[in-house]
Amino acid sequence: DVAVKVQRENVREIVQLDAIALRYLAQVLGWYFASTDYFAHIIDEIVGKILEETDYRREAVMAKRFADYYTTSKQSISEIAVPSVLDRLSSDHVLTLTWIHGEKLDHWARAQHSIEERRKLIELGVKCTVRQFFERGFYHADPHPG
Repeated sequence: DVAVKVQRENVREIVQLDAIALRYLAQVLGWYFASTDYFAHIIDEIVGKILEETDYRREAVMAKRFADYYTTSKQSISEIAVPSVLDRLSSDHVLTLTWIHGEKLDHWARAQHSIEERRKLIELGVKCTVRQFFERGFYHADPHPG
């Protein structure tokens, strides 16, 4: 089983067009709040991050880096399951990963779990995030229910 992420046609161009409209909005906000480029910098940062998300080759590299750190190193955490990137089935616009069977987080959250189980899940998420930031200097996540 695999999970396939397919990029919509022309998504980068659409984001770039939206960025033009947002830059105009930033300019108007700058005039209103008497700030020359503060809002434009914020828009540029947000658009840059969105464009990074459309780079499936970069996402594959980051996913492999994450997997290497959490599954094969001394820092591996047994409770974290990481899918493998299937390079031969991936491209600039398609990312294919091994499927991991499990329960979606939003379903898990609606179920009746003990305070202890909820605490363990939160601690695991914090541990994983803190390690990425402070031990590895990178952060990789794909936080959506899909």
